Amino acid sequence: LRGDDSPTTPDTSSGGSGDDDADHSVDEIKSVRVDVDQLDDLHGLVEQLVTSRIKLRRAVEQDDLDSAGETLNELDKITANLQNTVMDMRLIPLKKVVGKFPRMVRDLSRELGKQVNFDIEGEDIELDRTILTEISDPLMHIIRNSLDHGVEAPDVREQKGKPREGQVTLRASRERDHVIIQ
Repeated sequence: LRGDDSPTTPDTSSGGSGDDDADHSVDEIKSVRVDVDQLDDLHGLVEQLVTSRIKLRRAVEQDDLDSAGETLNELDKITANLQNTVMDMRLIPLKKVVGKFPRMVRDLSRELGKQVNFDIEGEDIELDRTILTEISDPLMHIIRNSLDHGVEAPDVREQKGKPREGQVTLRASRERDHVIIQ
């Protein structure tokens, strides 16, 4: 996230030096694509919510506690479904954030005089948009550090019996309701 209050727009530039994180920074994710079926589900849930609200108001006005209790149970189910639908709509693939990383790695490895093969695994895994926005800068920092401190220059690697090209892999995997990023 940016520290200033200025509006953010996605960085569409592809250039820049490896020294300036701003050239590769990922701005706050301000929009999501919503599947039409999810939108229809949301609309249906809102209709159910309105109907249940009317039924609850009627039951309260008529002092019908049995009907009010049934309607409250109905409202519990509707709001739980509503919450799940909205949470699903907020999910965005990891590639929205890591899509600029290969370019950053190419630029930085060239600048550092290192040969690096960079792979991304699990970029289709979806995360809440707020989480993606929050982790983009730390992920970028970790990748920069891996190039700065984790991969030696080609000649040094060769002297140590390693291939001239280093390997950096960003891997995302899902374990139940957790996403593991390595």
